[in-house]
Amino acid sequence: LRDKSGLPVTSSHELSAKLGGPRRALTTLLNARLISMIDRLVAATEGFLEARNIAAPLMVVRGDGALVSAAFARQRPIETILSGPAASLVGARHMTGLDNAVVSDIGGTTTDVAVLDGGRPRLDPEGATVGGFRTMVEAVAMRTFGLGGDSEVALEDGALNPRILLGPRRLVPLALAGMAHGVALISELERQLRAPNPGRMDGRFAVRTGVPDRLAAGLTGAEARLYELIGAVPLAVDRLLTSNAQNATLNRLVSRGLVHVAGFTPSDAAHVLGKQANWDPIAARLGAELFARKRDGRGQNIAASPEAISERVLVTLTRWSAEYILETAFAEDGLDGAATVAHALVQRAVDAHPGIARLSVALDRPVIGLGASAPLHYAGLAELIGN
Repeated sequence: LRDKSGLPVTSSHELSAKLGGPRRALTTLLNARLISMIDRLVAATEGFLEARNIAAPLMVVRGDGALVSAAFARQRPIETILSGPAASLVGARHMTGLDNAVVSDIGGTTTDVAVLDGGRPRLDPEGATVGGFRTMVEAVAMRTFGLGGDSEVALEDGALNPRILLGPRRLVPLALAGMAHGVALISELERQLRAPNPGRMDGRFAVRTGVPDRLAAGLTGAEARLYELIGAVPLAVDRLLTSNAQNATLNRLVSRGLVHVAGFTPSDAAHVLGKQANWDPIAARLGAELFARKRDGRGQNIAASPEAISERVLVTLTRWSAEYILETAFAEDGLDGAATVAHALVQRAVDAHPGIARLSVALDRPVIGLGASAPLHYAGLAELIGN
């Protein structure tokens, strides 16, 4: 098939010889879906090197911290799962000199948390866990959470005082989309703000990712029709979708890597508050205004101003970061991490809840925060995790 079609083919026996059909099938599926992405990355990097007359072999970091050739990574990109966090652990150890620490690496899409013990990261011989699924890829024992600077900001459904929800899906920040498509984006945001009532799709845009058209093969009729309407300029979702069923169709296009959704994110909140200034603050503020006028269970706006909702979003991100770090620590101690963090006693300890019984929780080692946004989002972390 490779020879006749020129297309990549993934066979499970090439990835693992271990027993466990479902896990091996999952690993194979993930590998197949990653091939086009890693191919574009490697090709772009090789082109960059060639244009600058740099004659050097291109190596890619694997999930266990080892190096592999670019050709190997093109065929087996699944092996690069958690490669960034693996490199981060090595870098954190080198830069701080700490042998024992919790390393939390926050990016645009995910937060990766791992433990340094005796100067070494622990490898997980059972296979890396990604998105709640166990693969057959040996990698650093890392817990990955869908929380980052570009996480989707949503509102809890059906609650009297709805909570802010973050992730796990990544959106293109409105500030970033506004930098590339200023007039088109801002005019639509202003149109939505002029409407007397907030809409469910306010502040959301769809745009093609720019992958080659051949990768759009196999779309259903509904998917193909919707994909045809979406172009290289962000299109307001409230204009694009005419029914709730089409929302599921759009989500399938997103999961195929064909379409990005742009919307309000913590990165936008940071722009509103002047804590980030590398993209378009006007688009970010309009998005925050739209989100602030969403209604709670009493029919009132959930926030009084763009600044107020932005502050809530950033506080929520820091709080969730603390919970994920504690969840990792509890799991390393042999407990059910998620259930332990959710326990009322731990929640009271993290909140420093006043009461007759005073509760506190702390780590036995420092936290090393990594990522461009770590100084912003981890500034208030110490008071939550006692470290």
